[in-house]
Amino acid sequence: MRSVVVSIILLLAIIKSLPTNALSSQAGHCAAGPISAQSQQGPHGPVGGGELANNAYDIQVNGQVISPGIPAVLSAGIQYIFKLETSALTTFRGFMIRLEDTATSTDVSGVFTPMSSNLQLHPDCTDHPKISAVTHNENSDKQSVEFSVIVPQPVASLRLDVTAVATMATNNWFHSLFEFAFVDAPTTRPSAIPSAIPSTIPSQTPSQLPSHEPTSDLISQSPSQIPSQSPSQIPSQSPNTDTGAPTITVFPTSGPSKMPSNSPSMTAPPMAAHSKEPSSAPSLSSAPTSNPVEAPKTPTARPNAPTTKAPTGDRRCIDSPLPMFVNGRRRSCKWVGKKKTELRCAMGIQSRRGILAQHCPFTCRLYYPQKCNKCIDSGRVFVMKKSRNKLNCEWVRRRPELIPTRCSKFGVKETCPVSCNVCG
Repeated sequence: MRSVVVSIILLLAIIKSLPTNALSSQAGHCAAGPISAQSQQGPHGPVGGGELANNAYDIQVNGQVISPGIPAVLSAGIQYIFKLETSALTTFRGFMIRLEDTATSTDVSGVFTPMSSNLQLHPDCTDHPKISAVTHNENSDKQSVEFSVIVPQPVASLRLDVTAVATMATNNWFHSLFEFAFVDAPTTRPSAIPSAIPSTIPSQTPSQLPSHEPTSDLISQSPSQIPSQSPSQIPSQSPNTDTGAPTITVFPTSGPSKMPSNSPSMTAPPMAAHSKEPSSAPSLSSAPTSNPVEAPKTPTARPNAPTTKAPTGDRRCIDSPLPMFVNGRRRSCKWVGKKKTELRCAMGIQSRRGILAQHCPFTCRLYYPQKCNKCIDSGRVFVMKKSRNKLNCEWVRRRPELIPTRCSKFGVKETCPVSCNVCG
């Protein structure tokens, strides 16, 4: 009896050490497409859970999340770090990541290099010699795996198949397709003719000539070395002390300047009409007026300023009430406005998900007024009440027949007004 128990324990240990069926004809097959497209689906079942995002999985390239249906940009001969990752609330056990050229069948084998100890080059893809594939080598719960990719030459239509198996339960797998477009790698020397569109990678040194338009919505922290040819739209925090010339302003300053001016200020001629609001203090003149003003016979009450409310359907400048993910942590628009608001509003400026000002346009209205002037979806990943799933506005519009249901949930209309078709 004791020998039978020992044999059973050894058998269970061997079974647990085997991969979670991420081999040929199962969850991680070498042929293209999801499990449902195969003649043999293996033990995981023919119907999975849909896209990777449905279980809070995502694919990152050099730290940037890529999306199905939106080609990501690569350059030949450049090393990229690919990462399959989950949120802190989910895991996966098995996976299969497969790369191929679907247009001309260019040989892309050998472009993968595993960087994590829990993955390996796929051992069962010998029938598909022109692809690269990686899979797991043990079946413990995982939150991320990494591998490097170097494609030696441009490929016409590069596609990445990703299958992730959450558990051994039937139909508990997820699959997504990702596409890539190739652009020329950045050169070390500038081109003779300026490019039509800006580059995605910043240059190592500043350009000698100023750009026609500002390169960023952010306000610089220090003054530029060359003075601008026109005044800035936002007033400076302190006066310019570098030059002796007076500063020309459209409106009078709230207080006297610390340094006396070299010449008298130029004031506009008196107004032909009376101002609508009374001044807070009487004006002082050096001499009496030639024609005194007759006092009014009946004093008038100070009129109330008209107040209007924004139309209820206008969603152009409303903060999302749903928390978003910032560097892996849940953050609300209240957090954005609590301190360092200008810097927090600009977070994510290099990300495909967009800056935080898109999620919190009202909180960030002083720094990004253009976000309040038009109705836009938030690009951030958010989570709804009593839910642990990471979602985005792409999820809202992914299935048109479910848009009314999804937009009826709390906070979704405010977060995704374009997808929900509620722009005023």
